[in-house]
Amino acid sequence: MAISRRELILAAAALHAVGRRALAQTMPSATQPARKALGWAIVGLGNLSRRQLLPALTKTSRARLAAVVSGSPEKDRAVGEQYKLGAAHRYSYETFDRIKDDADVDVVYVVLPNGMHAEYALRAAAAGKHVFCEKPMATTVADCRRMIDGCAAARRRLSIAYRMFFEPNLTEARRMCRAGEIGKVTSITSRFGFNAGGGWRLDKQLAGGGPLMDIGIYSLSAARFLTGEEPVEVSATIEQPADDPRFKQVEAAMDFTLKFPGGAVAECKTAYNANLGASVRVVGERGWINLNPAFGYWGNQMTFARDGKVEWFKSPAVDTFAAEIDDFSRCIMEDKPSRTPGEEGLRDMLVIEALYRAAAEGKPVRL
Repeated sequence: MAISRRELILAAAALHAVGRRALAQTMPSATQPARKALGWAIVGLGNLSRRQLLPALTKTSRARLAAVVSGSPEKDRAVGEQYKLGAAHRYSYETFDRIKDDADVDVVYVVLPNGMHAEYALRAAAAGKHVFCEKPMATTVADCRRMIDGCAAARRRLSIAYRMFFEPNLTEARRMCRAGEIGKVTSITSRFGFNAGGGWRLDKQLAGGGPLMDIGIYSLSAARFLTGEEPVEVSATIEQPADDPRFKQVEAAMDFTLKFPGGAVAECKTAYNANLGASVRVVGERGWINLNPAFGYWGNQMTFARDGKVEWFKSPAVDTFAAEIDDFSRCIMEDKPSRTPGEEGLRDMLVIEALYRAAAEGKPVRL
């Protein structure tokens, strides 16, 4: 049987595609490392890193501690000794860029004050490392976009540490809302606040703002997460007491409202001058969901009612820090999209900037 020139070209193309797929399966790429666990570098050895992230890394199956970066030689040495990390894998902020030559490091986890996120994320990507960054992603929309573009240009993955997206109570609440099990969601109420003593949180250059940037973002992202929608209008009022010396640069508290296209309205409060706890209440046309406490590292609880019957959700025990680290490692190794990409952080920052604008102008802002 004669074979036409077109059939020959198509057959050759198909054979080439098969060969490429076979080659990809046998040779590891930048997004598909050959080893079973990726090496993570932790940038910043504050309380969160020492008390939560470093222990979490010992519980993961796809990640391991490969390096640390700190401005404190004492912390650097203590962590190195505790986790058997050699001096060659311990960096200062001044020597951070040398990490590009550290073949043991695949991912850089930026755990620094908010105002430093963009700089170190971009430096990590330029060093050829994937980037995992604490929230808020950055302190401006412009910096969020620079991070997304910089990582894309370097062909490195970028993901934001939305730990609560892996929290069983919140994910079950989201499933119930999306499945319509409490009817159409009409309102969300959330509170998150504590009394801040001092430190970088009250320095606007380092923090980018007050409690909205630090803990109010939990209420904001939870409302978006539960509804599956983006706000179309926001309003806000700021509390800035003149007689409290803590709040010369950042707000003491903020009340804010988010209106969603499906009709749900979220009323939230965040504060550095009041112990508000951490809670979320969702009300639907046929029931409600209570998350209280909602945003803790452990011990979160959820009750709900459907058609008048009140129930208690039995949450499995999950280390959410280990879960998010393992998940991003899996995304890199299997070349899968992250559930918390840079675009997720950008969406929150778009709303945060609108909230500050609404508070400054004293009127709602449309998105």
